[in-house]
Amino acid sequence: MKHDATLAFSRKRVHAILAALEAAAAGDYSRLPLSNAEDELDAIAHAVNVLLDELSTLPRTPDGA
Repeated sequence: MKHDATLAFSRKRVHAILAALEAAAAGDYSRLPLSNAEDELDAIAHAVNVLLDELSTLPRTPDGA
């Protein structure tokens, strides 16, 4: 099976994933919504959500680190 090497995604969705990662780095573990596209960005968003779920279970130190 031949796969097309060209992918096209909404900048809005890419920016939402990047913003969620930046927010997570600051301690905000809000989940990303998944779209109805069921594409590679949804797979990445799902993986980020799994990571955020795991991070939210870890104890936080008093200085927020």
